[in-house]
Amino acid sequence: MSVTPEIYLSVLNALKEPIFVLSSEFQIIFVNSAFWSALPAKTDSGRVKLPQPPWFWPDARAVEYSPESFNSVFVSGEGQEFAVKLRACNLAGGNFLIQLLDGINGAETNRDFHSQRLQALGMLASGVAHDFNNVLTGILGHLAYLKAATNLEAQPMESLNSIEEGAKKASEIAQQIVRFSKAGNTEESKIINLSQIVERTCRLLRGAISSKYQLDLDLPEESDVTVLGIEARIAQILVNLVVNARDACPNGGKIYVSVDQISDPARLSALLSTDELPCDSYAVIRVEDCGHGMPPEVLDRIFEPYFSTKAENGTGIGLYTVLTIVKGFGGAIEVESAPEKGTAVSIYLPQLSADLGAVDQLAAKSASQETSLAESSIVEDTLSESRGSILVVDDEYTVRNVLSLALQHLGYEVTIASSGMEAVSKYQARSEPFDLVLLDMLMPQMSGERTFHELKQLDPRVKVLIISGFAPEEAIKSVLDNGGLGFIQKPFTIDALARRMQEFM
Repeated sequence: MSVTPEIYLSVLNALKEPIFVLSSEFQIIFVNSAFWSALPAKTDSGRVKLPQPPWFWPDARAVEYSPESFNSVFVSGEGQEFAVKLRACNLAGGNFLIQLLDGINGAETNRDFHSQRLQALGMLASGVAHDFNNVLTGILGHLAYLKAATNLEAQPMESLNSIEEGAKKASEIAQQIVRFSKAGNTEESKIINLSQIVERTCRLLRGAISSKYQLDLDLPEESDVTVLGIEARIAQILVNLVVNARDACPNGGKIYVSVDQISDPARLSALLSTDELPCDSYAVIRVEDCGHGMPPEVLDRIFEPYFSTKAENGTGIGLYTVLTIVKGFGGAIEVESAPEKGTAVSIYLPQLSADLGAVDQLAAKSASQETSLAESSIVEDTLSESRGSILVVDDEYTVRNVLSLALQHLGYEVTIASSGMEAVSKYQARSEPFDLVLLDMLMPQMSGERTFHELKQLDPRVKVLIISGFAPEEAIKSVLDNGGLGFIQKPFTIDALARRMQEFM
């Protein structure tokens, strides 16, 4: 029995590996089913109308075909660009068999392996920050209790103050980790002060890179530079650029990071390739190193996905990620480099008007005043009679213990629960409702969100204040939208917690 063309076709379509065949004239002459599954067709007829130019591969004629692997860019049916890694095999008659080795489904861009890795790292960082926040909450709480409950001489009190200051700085770092990890697509852009983000991110980076590198900042002192963006993604841009600068200086050296503004219409039009600029002024982040620099042939390819000069130490996706983020914010990138003369990368982002910047500055100032008032000093006026009954729900012993000690010292009647199930049971067994429930959001078996809704079933008027180091925004929103009183971020001082509790009791 002979093997018919139909059998060959069935075999190729049964393969899970996406493949297609190009003729010597760069026309599609065959595409298997796995490829169409990986790349949505432009139209239904596009699947069967062969031969035709590869509409999904605009650069088909420009790339260098290789039997090893090479990088290029495909376009989805909706016109969205995405990176791919390919392999080409020569066939008879000058045709090519193209294998899709790695890439992104055009309709589901989160399938990119780098995005998945970043998401996993973000989840890990958030988990570590959550546990770290619990530890810091215990440390700060016990310090506040010791300072309020004991009469210490000046020298021991000075030591306690120094420990407390160190714990607060550690808590700021934990919050930076949480903010940086929230790089998901669901996060909305907001008005942000670029100088503040750069300063905070570089402070974190100083501890992450070797001491043989000196990170110098040049930030504007008199005027705020405000943009509309997502803080975590701007931080991601800066991290990628500083890491690249570090790798360009294997023997150490200085890395310069600056924030500036530009309002030259001709210059901006050239950078953005348009005469219709969306705003008059752009903010500029510039990262400059004194490293080995790049020759023109490398400089021409730096934004190609998967292109890297770092061999096995590089993914070739860092600058491609930066470019994608910057384009998403309506900005542009400029790279200047030459062999042995270092590299400078400038990021241009649309700058907000002065009015919007003033609004943001006022909001930041208000928030700063709230923080300073809330954390000014430990509440000193304890009461002999009970101020009210509190149910503390947290799976961490350290947090439960310190809250119980501190709140009892402040005159509250405190009941503790180590799980959501125990909290529901104790609330149900009590003859009178608790005046307030302090509820952690991340707990095993029964989450804080589910615990809240169970308590609402028992008592529709239950008062719940959320306490958490890191929790899904959807869960927090669900609680607040259904009657939750508010949210206080771990780690917090007992003074800040007590003042917040007084709002609801």
